[in-house]
Amino acid sequence: MTGIEYYFFFLDAVIMIALLFLVYISAIFLHEAGHLLVLRKNAKKARINFDKIAGKWKLCAGKEEDYLNLSDKELKRVYKMGIIFGLFPIALYSIVNVWGLVLFPLYLGGCSSDLKRLRELIKRS
Repeated sequence: MTGIEYYFFFLDAVIMIALLFLVYISAIFLHEAGHLLVLRKNAKKARINFDKIAGKWKLCAGKEEDYLNLSDKELKRVYKMGIIFGLFPIALYSIVNVWGLVLFPLYLGGCSSDLKRLRELIKRS
């Protein structure tokens, strides 16, 4: 490889990593926005917050009291919409770039708490 080829290869790699990061961050924000859209029907003052949970700062839609008055059906809808909305940027990026498929397991790992709660709600009903 010549010097210019090495430079372009390095530049392409940096751009791809930056795009993967931006797509993942947008998936997280859309995930929380999906929760918030459904949550706002019942809790009008719900908003997206940065909360410190177990020593880590996390992005959360609404406070705990916003979820207390929801029925099981409404809770299922809140969790489903968050997961589905977050998949949009990853799916669109995966159409353009095959490396976007790497983000699916990362995103589903991040959604593990929502998936666990959704499974519990399905078992309960």
